[in-house]
Amino acid sequence: MLALPETTMQDLSTQADNLANTVAQSNAVETEALTTLQNTIDDLKKTAAQIECLLGMTTKALAACVARVDAAKGGTETYMKSITTAAQTIADTASRERKRIESIKAEMDDERKTMALDHQQAMNAFMAGKRVSEAVAGDQKKKVKLDIGGQIFSISLSTLLSAKEGFFNSLFREEWNVQPGEDGTIFIDRDPTVYRYIFNYLREGSAFLVPDDTFTLNCVKHEAAFLGLDGLEKVVDGKLATLAANLAAKAAEEDRKRFGFAGPGKFDLSVYITTGC
Repeated sequence: MLALPETTMQDLSTQADNLANTVAQSNAVETEALTTLQNTIDDLKKTAAQIECLLGMTTKALAACVARVDAAKGGTETYMKSITTAAQTIADTASRERKRIESIKAEMDDERKTMALDHQQAMNAFMAGKRVSEAVAGDQKKKVKLDIGGQIFSISLSTLLSAKEGFFNSLFREEWNVQPGEDGTIFIDRDPTVYRYIFNYLREGSAFLVPDDTFTLNCVKHEAAFLGLDGLEKVVDGKLATLAANLAAKAAEEDRKRFGFAGPGKFDLSVYITTGC
């Protein structure tokens, strides 16, 4: 076996130690590099996770913004529709008001025409009444013969016109152009039964002799309404009220006699009063 010099052995041992140190250093560097690499990878993973989280949050924020924009757009469209509807409503209302104003104007025009016609008719009536009054003034005792339902009544023209209004006052106006018959009478197609009371009222006013039975009174009232004699209707109403009160008093007195006290005073007046003729 070859023996090496001691110096060579020492060199080789030193080289081996250096090589071992170099390998150890290399392993340490490699380990450090691997550790750094692993830390970098971990950091990258964390960064990626953070980026992914940020992307999710950004996506949600963008979605929320889009939703708000869509909502605002829908609100704007609804608002515009509301404005359009309101404008149409205002236009329709204005159109209706315009038509209503035109209708009112037309009615006012018609009313003015009617008032003008009424005024003219009133003037004509006034002039006709004036002519009648002048004629009566000229002949207060002029006698008129009336054929009422076949019964002849003779009465002065001044008496017939004393009511100042109603049927008889209108009958002798010139515009009615009333012409007597061949026998000189003016025919009136009414029931003559109560006309003597009516003519007495025209002669004497409310002081005339009023009939006492309700049937005749109601017939007089019926004819007074036809003739437009409001004053006579009031006189008859007063008489009917008096008769009703008298009947009530009579009924109470009969109750006293029969039962010893006055009854309630409630009874059917239709038994005593006829409301028509």
